[in-house]
Amino acid sequence: MLKPLYDIGMILPFISAESIVVTPNERLARAISKAYDAHQASQGLQAWGKVSVVSLNRLFERWLDEARLCQGLAAQQAQYLWEQLIRQGMPNDHTTGWLSPKALAVEGYKAYELMYHYRLQSDHRFVGEMRLDSDSVIFFEWMQRFEQHLVERNWVTQAQQWQALTSLDQKLASDVIMVDFDTITPLQRAACEHVSQRIQFVRSAPAAAIDASKASVYAFQSAEEQLRQAALWARDHHRSGSFQRLGIVVPDLSSQRERLEYHLRQVLELEHADYASLPVNFSAGMAASDVSLVGAAVGVLKLAAGMLQTKELLSLARSPYLCLCSSQIEYIALRDAVHELAPTQLGHTEIALILEYMSKQVSDPGFARWWLVSRLDSGSAACLKHVMDWERILQAAGWPGQRGLDSVEYQAFKLWQRALRDFVSWDEIQSEWAVRDALKLLESSLSKTVFQPETQDQSIQILGTLEAAGLHFDQVIVLDTVAGHFPERVSMSPFLPKSLQREYRMPRSNEDQEYNLAKELLEGMAARSQRARFCYVAVADESKVAVTPLLSQLGQNCPEVELVHPCVIQGEWTMSIESKGIALPKAGGDLRGGAYRLGMHALCPMQAYSRYRLDISEETRVADGLSAKEQGLVLHRSLELLWRGKTRIEEISEDDIRPAVTEALKAISGARQALLPELAKRAERLRLEVAIRAWLDVEAQRASFDVLEHERVATLDLSGWTFTFRLDRLDVLSDDHIVVLDYKSTAPSTSTWFDGRLEQAQLPLYALALGERAKGVAFAQISATKPAKLVGVSQQGFAKGIKAIEDWDEQKRDWEQRLVALIDELEAGEASVLPSAKACRYCDFAAICRVQLAEDDEAAIDE
Repeated sequence: MLKPLYDIGMILPFISAESIVVTPNERLARAISKAYDAHQASQGLQAWGKVSVVSLNRLFERWLDEARLCQGLAAQQAQYLWEQLIRQGMPNDHTTGWLSPKALAVEGYKAYELMYHYRLQSDHRFVGEMRLDSDSVIFFEWMQRFEQHLVERNWVTQAQQWQALTSLDQKLASDVIMVDFDTITPLQRAACEHVSQRIQFVRSAPAAAIDASKASVYAFQSAEEQLRQAALWARDHHRSGSFQRLGIVVPDLSSQRERLEYHLRQVLELEHADYASLPVNFSAGMAASDVSLVGAAVGVLKLAAGMLQTKELLSLARSPYLCLCSSQIEYIALRDAVHELAPTQLGHTEIALILEYMSKQVSDPGFARWWLVSRLDSGSAACLKHVMDWERILQAAGWPGQRGLDSVEYQAFKLWQRALRDFVSWDEIQSEWAVRDALKLLESSLSKTVFQPETQDQSIQILGTLEAAGLHFDQVIVLDTVAGHFPERVSMSPFLPKSLQREYRMPRSNEDQEYNLAKELLEGMAARSQRARFCYVAVADESKVAVTPLLSQLGQNCPEVELVHPCVIQGEWTMSIESKGIALPKAGGDLRGGAYRLGMHALCPMQAYSRYRLDISEETRVADGLSAKEQGLVLHRSLELLWRGKTRIEEISEDDIRPAVTEALKAISGARQALLPELAKRAERLRLEVAIRAWLDVEAQRASFDVLEHERVATLDLSGWTFTFRLDRLDVLSDDHIVVLDYKSTAPSTSTWFDGRLEQAQLPLYALALGERAKGVAFAQISATKPAKLVGVSQQGFAKGIKAIEDWDEQKRDWEQRLVALIDELEAGEASVLPSAKACRYCDFAAICRVQLAEDDEAAIDE
């Protein structure tokens, strides 16, 4: 059985039936309560009176209820009011950086609370000192306007509620025991003393120098190495099966938590396990907005309001907490619509176009039914009305899912319900809110709400620095033990007189004060454990970093620093050379993907297998204007229209170009036409006109030719498979032979036509499909930014840039053999990884092969 986290014997002499034990944080309160119960049970008692143990914040809330004081503004609401008051006196362009109203409001309200808690207004020097600094003068003006606003609306802040307790004419507690308070503001102390008949401040552990024989210092080369090693120590502790307590203290836990949890999951082999499966307790929760269940709810509401980002839609449609798509077929239709239309945003117009596209593939899609009853217009309403609409929308979307919720998910569900109840209180601040403003406010509230799920007690505790105060562990690991954390850097309020901040010993205002606090924390953590490991990162920004000087001064002999080398997970490693997936069924019919698939397979079999066999869709890349696919479509259509009714270059004039391009732009679907801004279409027209003029100059320099046909459909049966493709253009030369031109904005290299894997399989397939009369194939590079040119091969060179092939028939036989070899690999399920600059630059499947990760690791080792 795990021993208690707290040594209850330190405060037992102070506890009576009427005592209220008060702690700085919730974790210490829970630890004391459990330790007291364990002590009573160890005495053989079957029943005992429950000791009252609460955090200071909980006690404050209790006293407000008992004294029937009016409800105060939440910190976020007060900051919102500050922001509105600041905006009234600032130009509209002050929206970034330190001068943004939001940032100023946060710092301004923080200074306002400090001013009250340290009772600066009672100092006769306060007003005079405030007038000496320009920033303080501005703050003083904001403060007066803010307090005037409070009086007009009959509101109070939390600091004013503490102030009200100091003048209360009744006692709310008989005996208050304040345990392990390193910091308590003068106002809080005065309020506690005023409403209590008796108050005692108790330290649960005396200060003691760190015993060097029980302490070690470890230096790491990077933050990731430090977190990894802490995770490995935690794993070893967990696997030992002991009932000892391990504490991991992380000074900046809120920002480090996600990475530490990642390493813990890896070393414990729990990458895909639920949260409750981790054998650790975190003292710092996560932002409620980062919880999957809550994120799905917010995403649906943003979708209904036309505020969702395009990249978020598909992940939302796959969420287990929602039923936006009624089937896999409908999801594929939605995915295709997003890929095809590629909207830059998801307003109501864009959603309507996506639904229209989906209706061509799916009849009566569930997504459309949800949209019909869930679309939010841009009107204003009270927060209560918004909450009612949101609940209706979520219910229509099937949230929180059809499967049962586990314990952590259920706690997240209850947190969401509390968040909505709290949101209604914003109607006191403002009577009506626009839909978008209300959702932004909800998002902001959730980002500042901490989700700390309750899980069973574990032997491994991960805590912030202050949460570790007063707790006992058998072993403790303290990360980032450098100056900046031990002690913390001085950071004063910019709005309050610095001399008064130092004199009143406000937080982070005095170097000696921070030094002593850090000293007490480190001494306390070491004294309350049997073994202490102090860790730090020895290199930051390519400069050496030293461990905090506190460690060298706390004991007679500070242990020597041990340089920790990069961690290697122990185990047996094996190498697999298997590169094949599932073989294709018996050949027959069209080969899905055709020429493009063969070329992709030649370049990297893994990419082709992922795309066509595993059916993993490529990433949707939203362009600012036309997509590459649309640009290609318009280019092909422009040239087809330009040559319509003509066969010779002399028949085309300058006046033909613009009408052809203008008409070609209409080839873009109506939905995309509606999504594209006029500026993008105009820019594309001008770009194409420039590119086509340059191309016609190249055409004019060629030997005599006639254009035979555009966009001819051709087929080829090869190795049991049928390839169907559309040829951009066929030209007839003076010797009656045919050459094929394929339009490209960038002509690819043709080097693999003669050696190696046939990465450019398209034109060789065309040559085989057209039979004996076809004697040449070429790419036509048509671009506004690259020189127009022809790149290809033929039996005899018909233009500059065309390589003459002595034995054309032999070349075609070579292509056929190499194409058949690629088809054989496809049929066998070949899926090996062939990394190269060409293959990896635009690959959407890097997470599968992880080649880049391996290369990064090798580069790091080389360095």
